[in-house]
Amino acid sequence: QFRGPDPAANALLFQVVQGQEPFARGPALAAAWSQARTNDSFPMIARVHLNSTRELFLSPDLLPIAPDAGRALLAAGDVNAAGQWYAMARGLQSLGPNPDAYRTMHSLWPLLWIAQSAEVMADDPGAMIAAWLAQLPPGQKTRQGPLMLTTLAALGLVIPDSAWITLMTDQKENTGQQPVPPPSPVMLHMLSDASSSGRTGLTVLLGLCLMGEQGAYLAEPLALGPVLEALNQTGLHKEARALAMDALLHAGI
Repeated sequence: QFRGPDPAANALLFQVVQGQEPFARGPALAAAWSQARTNDSFPMIARVHLNSTRELFLSPDLLPIAPDAGRALLAAGDVNAAGQWYAMARGLQSLGPNPDAYRTMHSLWPLLWIAQSAEVMADDPGAMIAAWLAQLPPGQKTRQGPLMLTTLAALGLVIPDSAWITLMTDQKENTGQQPVPPPSPVMLHMLSDASSSGRTGLTVLLGLCLMGEQGAYLAEPLALGPVLEALNQTGLHKEARALAMDALLHAGI
């Protein structure tokens, strides 16, 4: 449920960030992003601090905050800058095992694949997905894994069977999740019919309805997947990827 930003805390963190030289802003920005996650305002705070994030020096010393820096840049719409953090981590990992570089690479790869053409992300998708799943704690994997894989599949990425099997095993082991009511089968049928017949306006309207009030179903794979597929089918590829990014960031990915 949306809780809203804390104006006083965000204002204080903004002043702290602005009071630092670009090379020293990393810890303050990390605190701002962490605070934003507690009140569902990460995309907004990412846009507020966009220039400060862009001014961070790409340095191995900042690898501990690199995943969040990349996410913040993607949330604010700067795909190229986010890609530079990924490229730095990938380059460092190629020189030898580097846990922070490895974590950065595999945290950002799926989001960057969604944000740009698949040809740009030339790494082996199966290996990257397996590594992304492997680094998630069990409870987080149970919540975020199905959403990520469903999103990638809906946008056209072929997901290896092994990845789905991994999630099936984890779902069986974790029974503590609060069940979410399934989306309306009637609306899902209407959405499929509208998209297959090329009715763009109705497809968008039904997609919005399926996402629920205040995006209640943004993190529900059974709703998000069909909506993304329908938008793609009607030619709204850019809009589908934007919705996918919003949904994943909203879910804390």
